[in-house]
Amino acid sequence: MKDHIEPPGLENLKVTYDFGLHKVNDHTIPYCLLDIKFSGKVVTPFPRIGHLVVNFYCGETYKNKFLNYSMSRAGSNRLYIAGLFTEGSLLIEQEGDCKGYAIRMHPVIGYYFLRIPMWEITNRQIEITGILNGSMCRDLRSAQRNERIDTLEHQILDEFLGHYLPEKKMYMNDPIYHAVNKIIQCNGIVKIKDLAREYCMSHRNFNRNFLLKVGISAQAYAKIWQMENAIKLIMQNPEASLTEIAFRAGYYDVSHLAHDFKEKTGALPTSFRRNDNSLIETYLTAESKNQ
Repeated sequence: MKDHIEPPGLENLKVTYDFGLHKVNDHTIPYCLLDIKFSGKVVTPFPRIGHLVVNFYCGETYKNKFLNYSMSRAGSNRLYIAGLFTEGSLLIEQEGDCKGYAIRMHPVIGYYFLRIPMWEITNRQIEITGILNGSMCRDLRSAQRNERIDTLEHQILDEFLGHYLPEKKMYMNDPIYHAVNKIIQCNGIVKIKDLAREYCMSHRNFNRNFLLKVGISAQAYAKIWQMENAIKLIMQNPEASLTEIAFRAGYYDVSHLAHDFKEKTGALPTSFRRNDNSLIETYLTAESKNQ
């Protein structure tokens, strides 16, 4: 096991990014706008996070391919969504030039957006127009084939999002939505039985609903947030000892922290102290505010 991430071709990656907000009906959607240039093929590892990720890639030469999980491929001028990932870091092979929008989406909002069980997109990246139906969806498919869409402000894309994004009352009245938020607020340090009790559900019913609307078990979801918090603590506090990081992230000791890192990211904690991949930092810090 290497103690740091060495993705091939990383020296051939140039990336700049900015953040913005796009308003659609009663949603304010925060996005990260990436401008990426690859010289040849570049393999980038991405740690697991607790949100779905909606991507829209702009750029005629851009392509990507998952090297693990679903082995799916993506190209420009298409709207994609990636579900939660359950094992290790995601590895993406990318090439070409790309201006791309990345949006982190709350998984329960994703459930009401796509109207399918969230386990159907776990460990997968899929094109959104391949899931949804209706005239707005057909219009977007046609535009993606025949027009160059390079902004979220594009009329057809904007109308598509306005039509399919759920009204807030749909998920605000859902206890699983609030349970997810509680897990996020606690950085994954929660007892699932206590959560079920707080939202007046049996442990079994809570877990069944959580799996339906998030895609993985509540316990596995909480672990993702504990790990994400640990990674952020390491990156934001380069002088802190791993003992201090383990304590602040809710681990018993450094050995438990290191074990989780090896199992869930394929690297040791020290690798993130010298992270030279700005895509990873962007991936971890682009917060979702549509909650």
